[in-house]
Amino acid sequence: MRLSELGELGLLAELEQRGLAEQIEDDAAELQPGLVVTQDSLVEGVHFRLDWLSWQELGFRAAAVNISDLAASGARPEALLVSLGLPGETELDDVLSLYAGIAEAGVPVRGGDTSEAASVFVSVTAVGRAERVPGRRAGGRASRHRSSGRGRRGLPRAALRPPAATGRRGD
Repeated sequence: MRLSELGELGLLAELEQRGLAEQIEDDAAELQPGLVVTQDSLVEGVHFRLDWLSWQELGFRAAAVNISDLAASGARPEALLVSLGLPGETELDDVLSLYAGIAEAGVPVRGGDTSEAASVFVSVTAVGRAERVPGRRAGGRASRHRSSGRGRRGLPRAALRPPAATGRRGD
């Protein structure tokens, strides 16, 4: 079966069924009481196009989707880890603009990785703290309510539309 047929939720179910992943309830995971971690990847041509989105906007978006996932879990963001895949011809100023966008989110970058890649990808992991994670019972067990946590499905497509279709001006 192809991933295009299975989808993200189907893949997660398959991984859990085979014992290759466990307790995937949402976009964020509570690793121990109060410690919440989430991760999202943005891939050029899939989630964004740099001719319609600036490097700074990309950086802010990459941070914001993770901070939003922490907030949905009732967690305060404490740190970001940023991993980048970039073509070798990428300009330093573009990377600095990306990090300026990440910095706009107000959460410090504490680590990450960089690799050469055929196209741009940005993968951000956010770490946060929460008094109590919504949807969890006392003792850290997940409740029976299962939220797909996939409310952003339309956002990647919006970044792939021409500026006129997204409401952005072409200035």
